[in-house]
Amino acid sequence: MSEGGLIKTREEKVSADGLLVSPEEVRLDICSLCQLQCVLCPVGYRKGEDFIGSGVLPFADFARFIDDNPRVRTIEIGSSGEVFLNPDLPAMLQYAWGKGVAIRIDQGSNLNNASGESLEALVRYGVTILKVSIDGATQETYQKYRVGGQLRKVLENVHKINDCKKKYKSSLPRLILQFIPFGHNEHEIDKIMVMAKALGMDIYFKLNVFTEHFPLRNHERLKKLIGFSDTNSFYEKTGKIYMRNVCLQIWRAPQISWNGRLLGCSHNVTGSFAENALNGKFAEESNNERMQYARKMHMGLVPARSDIPCSTCDVYADYQKYNQWFTLQEIKVAMNSPHAFAVDHE
Repeated sequence: MSEGGLIKTREEKVSADGLLVSPEEVRLDICSLCQLQCVLCPVGYRKGEDFIGSGVLPFADFARFIDDNPRVRTIEIGSSGEVFLNPDLPAMLQYAWGKGVAIRIDQGSNLNNASGESLEALVRYGVTILKVSIDGATQETYQKYRVGGQLRKVLENVHKINDCKKKYKSSLPRLILQFIPFGHNEHEIDKIMVMAKALGMDIYFKLNVFTEHFPLRNHERLKKLIGFSDTNSFYEKTGKIYMRNVCLQIWRAPQISWNGRLLGCSHNVTGSFAENALNGKFAEESNNERMQYARKMHMGLVPARSDIPCSTCDVYADYQKYNQWFTLQEIKVAMNSPHAFAVDHE
């Protein structure tokens, strides 16, 4: 590593002490708008509506970000809202493709409303992953959590994407059906697995971390299927904190909100590390004093500080509870991991 722990070459992604980074991946939220009212929405349930705000990232800002940060080769564009509500999405995908920047929508989409142009652009411009939230195999079940959503529209849009994949003879985007098992939908797990296969989608079971809402009735069914059914059984099975990987984003893929605030990670809806990480400021702000202090906190080197958003985070509280701090080796491995945007247990 470079003298003094500084990053001096393109090959180096993290300094010797793990405090400075030069990430090739970033999370850039292009839209915080959403047409649904999901019961446990990360923004709504954690009371982040006022802080996150409502809006879309303009195409000009997206294009400039890519031009200002040639080192960045992968961008996750999903986060607090529904990406398909940004009218500039097709132009963004085309621009990123032309610049050789891979786009992912792994944080998820409800896929209720999407223009034909946007759906075709996913395929034409090689979006690598699209994760679609489908928490029910019937409308009656689906709408209990995805309030205001229409399962019929979602399935129609998946079929349109598959038609485009055939048209362009493309395997991209990889389609993933995300299903959160609740007490009211667990009886449809078998149906949802059949549905995913029929739609050419991989299936991903995401745990409900707010277990006081819609609690599971049959934990054993889910344990037999994926090995665990809640955060406690996940810890017992793996010895790791559920959603542990989300905190690695402050090193390998920092989160930027639709209005340019540096949030650090996708779990943060309460405060920023910098008010503006756009306009050529991303590289500098991703290594500012507060970001470096947050990294020290997650390595267990310093106590929590009130001006660091992580200090009030439930995931960080688990690090303290279980004494599971990040090591330098773990950070270095993460910086070179192909699964840069895993937010829970991959």
